Amino acid sequence: MALTSCEVTWLKALLKDLGLSSLEIDFHYVRDMVRSGDFITAHINSEDKLADILTKGLSVKQHQQLLHKLGASNLTSPQLE
Repeated sequence: MALTSCEVTWLKALLKDLGLSSLEIDFHYVRDMVRSGDFITAHINSEDKLADILTKGLSVKQHQQLLHKLGASNLTSPQLE
């Protein structure tokens, strides 16, 4: 994790020096990787997006389902495995 953080910091500084935006580079990199087949994308249904629990207002049912998928479904009486 530390190495990756250092590399990202270095890359951001390099892009800034070159006058390029990292978003521009990220987009082109990902697009090229998808086109070459190195990255394979898949559609994820809205109800399966775990990040939604942190970013959206959800119904109680949807919130509980995502908590369960994260392994945090019963916070009041956890069971150790």
